[in-house]
Amino acid sequence: MHSARDQLKAKLDTSITDERTILVRNTFLAGSALATAILVALTQVGAKEIALKIAVVACSIAAPTWLCLAACLEAYLHLGDDLKVQLLILRASSVYALLQLVGGIALYVALCGVVSFLLPWALYVFIAASALGVAYVVSTYVRVARSLLSRK
Repeated sequence: MHSARDQLKAKLDTSITDERTILVRNTFLAGSALATAILVALTQVGAKEIALKIAVVACSIAAPTWLCLAACLEAYLHLGDDLKVQLLILRASSVYALLQLVGGIALYVALCGVVSFLLPWALYVFIAASALGVAYVVSTYVRVARSLLSRK
């Protein structure tokens, strides 16, 4: 009998399609584009305040990180179906996960810097809304995983 973790992994392993890989690649490109857009917008006002300086540094991390992740997926999309196993290995690698974490945190910090500059107390609202959003996403993933594991 397979463990719940093995069942979930098997479901995830069979979920790789070109369409899903393109969607993830496009999400990574969107992260890079957003970080770049923030940098371009900051050139209009300058980064004299500490919050904006933090946003510039965070965007300088986020933009290339997200672009790197997108480029990795593009290689798999370009080279075809023969590399599905290698794509599974990439998705499971700690470096891939770490890059996503670094890119996400950097982009979040950049947005916090911009919000803090525009209206300092709004940063608390932004963080609270973000925390609620993360809690909801996590609970959704837990429900989905339970649903997948309950099917036999």
